[in-house]
Amino acid sequence: MKKHMIILSVLGGFILFSCVSPPASSSATDTSGDKSNESQNSFQESSQHKMKTVVFSENSKELKIEVELMGLTDITVLEDVKASGGKAVRLEKETSLATINVILPSGSYTVLVNEKAPSPSQDAFYVFLDERPYRCYPSDPPLGDWELTKRTPINLIVSETTTITLSIQPHSPAKKGETGMLLDYVLFIKD
Repeated sequence: MKKHMIILSVLGGFILFSCVSPPASSSATDTSGDKSNESQNSFQESSQHKMKTVVFSENSKELKIEVELMGLTDITVLEDVKASGGKAVRLEKETSLATINVILPSGSYTVLVNEKAPSPSQDAFYVFLDERPYRCYPSDPPLGDWELTKRTPINLIVSETTTITLSIQPHSPAKKGETGMLLDYVLFIKD
């Protein structure tokens, strides 16, 4: 009797699992504001891992990735009229994470993040390119308004077309960052 109940429980769980439809994928668009890049840079979602992917076109000079369109874990999306696209995200938790794959053609790049830090104790966070962490923060003291992380630019050289995983989170394995800041977009500029 107990054996039959276990089998029925497993079958019932399988039937329930197979009847649940996956969530509709959110669409992402190029929000760089440069209409000439609109048809060149493209966003897509990988069907294998549900990881969103953006392609930096060979002919583009920059790529703007709205953080709210990345894959988000433990992150709040907020309305902000001054943010690009009218939305931003807040890294609120120690476990906050935003991820996306970026396909880059060969070249040199500068990577910046548009950040709004409320205080010096809520301004430092990490951008990971693949598994390499880069500590990012705005001016000192932070302006309390939107600004690019020009004080801590990330310089990247790609020798051939490469797919990298871009992740944003409060901490790296070696050093803690902070929570509480708002993030708007990540900007890849081809040098």
